[in-house]
Amino acid sequence: MTQSSSKTTLHAWNAVSNSQLLSWLGIDQKEFFDQLHNPLELGEAKLKIYAAYVLGRRNFWHANYCSVITSSQSAYMALSPKFELLDQEVFVVMYLNRAHHIQGIHEIARGGISSALVDLRLLFKPAIAYPSESIIVAHNHPSGVLRPSPEDFKLTERVIALAHMLGICVLDHLIMGPSTYYSFAEEGELA
Repeated sequence: MTQSSSKTTLHAWNAVSNSQLLSWLGIDQKEFFDQLHNPLELGEAKLKIYAAYVLGRRNFWHANYCSVITSSQSAYMALSPKFELLDQEVFVVMYLNRAHHIQGIHEIARGGISSALVDLRLLFKPAIAYPSESIIVAHNHPSGVLRPSPEDFKLTERVIALAHMLGICVLDHLIMGPSTYYSFAEEGELA
């Protein structure tokens, strides 16, 4: 198989929805995701599927993990495991040193289907403790619509303003999707 055909095959599999994949396995999507909070209570067949999923994600993450962030794409690759199988909005911050090595990745807020309340004091506490030269903030949109909301723009402005006062650079704000992302930096929307 050529490299381009393997990329095409991978892209085709990534385009298949979770509900379609689970239906091929004969598993009810709602029931499966409701049980994921405690995987040891899954039945034997579902436990094997979950274990295979976790092993696949670990292998993918370790194969693609880069401790130095060089682009929005590398930030997405490092952050994407934090957003797998979520049906609620989660807000995460990646803390970087001067050479853009990852110092830590922290979940700051977990909310409902359409929002998460972000406390900026909690966001910047690790940045000061490390100390970090820069940060990348990220959150998911469970709806799958990656375009930023007006609230996303307001939050980004607040984060940038406070970061500037603390001498910390905001490199990007990513909105995470299952196989892609939206980057404020790439779109020229960081003030």
